[in-house]
Amino acid sequence: MIDADVEYTFHCYDHCPFGNRVAFLMDHFGIKYKKVVYGYGSGALPKDCEGEGYDGDLNPLRLTGKKQLPVLEGAGVPIVKPDDIGMAESLEICSFLIGRHQLVCPCATGRPDIKSIESYLLDKKVMNPLTLTRLTKIPVADWADPRDISYHLWKHQKKGDILEYSSEEDAEAIKDLNSKLIEFAAMIK
Repeated sequence: MIDADVEYTFHCYDHCPFGNRVAFLMDHFGIKYKKVVYGYGSGALPKDCEGEGYDGDLNPLRLTGKKQLPVLEGAGVPIVKPDDIGMAESLEICSFLIGRHQLVCPCATGRPDIKSIESYLLDKKVMNPLTLTRLTKIPVADWADPRDISYHLWKHQKKGDILEYSSEEDAEAIKDLNSKLIEFAAMIK
């Protein structure tokens, strides 16, 4: 039951799979929302990030006190602290929306063959070569300010992620992923 009178404000990064999870749910079920997209470096304060990031006009810190998106804002949305503006954490947001709007959503299957594909896709050695080097090339507002890209690179270098791959390594990663996707397609028929 979608309440036509309820409208949310959805704060997110366009490139973020966690935000995309929430947006997909709201879009799929016709839940009305206004989308506010943030620069990825906004809220990463330079004094805390070795000079990277910036305090932009749109700053996720004002929502929950953390540089954390997505955040759902609106009447009836639960908050953790009295000064929070909305609810963070994509799975909690989805759970809230499912409960509030009485949505029926499929659950995880528990199938071990599907779980093996999921584990493969979540392996940093598999996905980092395919995603970290490409994310900042997506033409979305998240990367509009050069400081957004600089912060992204700094953050992942600090975590020890490799951000440069040879064309041969890239081609091999694509070939391996395509093979797994073919395997996955056969599983879900």
